[in-house]
Amino acid sequence: MPPPLKLRYERKGRSGGSGVTVVEGFQGDPRTLDKTLSELKKSLGTGGTRKGRILELQGDVRERLRVELGRRGHTVRG
Repeated sequence: MPPPLKLRYERKGRSGGSGVTVVEGFQGDPRTLDKTLSELKKSLGTGGTRKGRILELQGDVRERLRVELGRRGHTVRG
């Protein structure tokens, strides 16, 4: 069983006060993470990026993201 993913919302240090939802704790190779990010962006209707093993999605999408990750079999904290 993979470790739980951690969700948080960040606004500090972002230009224009725009916030991002940060997801940490993913395991796997970069191609798998890129595919996961692409699918999440499409299902949530938002933009995002990957920085190492951390995914950043635009806006405060924590609740919808928690549901979507749960559907994919991930445990989510935070």
